[in-house]
Amino acid sequence: MPSSDDRAAFRRTHWEGAPIEAGAPKRDLYASLSPAQRLAALAALNRRAWLAAGHATPPPLPRADWPGEVFEIGDRGRGG
Repeated sequence: MPSSDDRAAFRRTHWEGAPIEAGAPKRDLYASLSPAQRLAALAALNRRAWLAAGHATPPPLPRADWPGEVFEIGDRGRGG
């Protein structure tokens, strides 16, 4: 089994990511997507990660069982 140093070296040589500054324009891959499409892609990614971690997908909750009210807890803008 490879040591943690070997695994770290492998990650450094195979990492394809890059740091992105906050507020930087979206990469071409995402620039043409609408916010709804980006959200859908994020939801799909989260679902795949959830399943890859070995979790089962919960059954859908019928609309009738959804909460009837939404509560706002505090208002950080006014010290609440």
